Amino acid sequence: MTVYGYTKEDANFILRQARQQDGDPYAVQSRDVLSKASGVWLMQASGAITAASGATPGTGTAILQWRNPTSGNIENIVGNSGGDVSETVYSVSTSVANGDRFLATRDNFGSIWVVTVLPTMVRFTLDSALATSDASKAATVDDSQSSLDGDSITVYNPETATASTYIFAGDSGDAGLAMKREDGDFWIVQMECP
Repeated sequence: MTVYGYTKEDANFILRQARQQDGDPYAVQSRDVLSKASGVWLMQASGAITAASGATPGTGTAILQWRNPTSGNIENIVGNSGGDVSETVYSVSTSVANGDRFLATRDNFGSIWVVTVLPTMVRFTLDSALATSDASKAATVDDSQSSLDGDSITVYNPETATASTYIFAGDSGDAGLAMKREDGDFWIVQMECP
């Protein structure tokens, strides 16, 4: 097993923990792996993580994840009870939607903090025709990196250099790709060719 994104010492600690687990070579023996490893971790929100309100940080829960170098898939790290490693996470600058992935780090006091939310790419189909005069349209998510499959979303059409003229057009049912920005809006980056 190869561990990416950690110092050599932290990677060796994680490997030792994984080898101690019976039956699953990728499982983590102890839930406190985060307290032993420094650096930045990949996590996925398991409920909304709120943004700060005044001097009070936002809070929520998230699952620790890693990229399996054999399959290339992102997988949840499994704890010694057989379940996902879930932690309380704090945020000062942004909210994180359920299912979104983000990078986090632990401070010197043991709290885990959101560093940055990773962009989410979705494949969608238009619920109705989109014209170059339309700033946005309703769409349905067909495939995503998170738990958005089947959700209704609004996709926003980037404006051209000419005011009120937009880049993309498509028929009802046409597929496209959109990126979710940190503000939660989905902006079209590609539509299928007519």
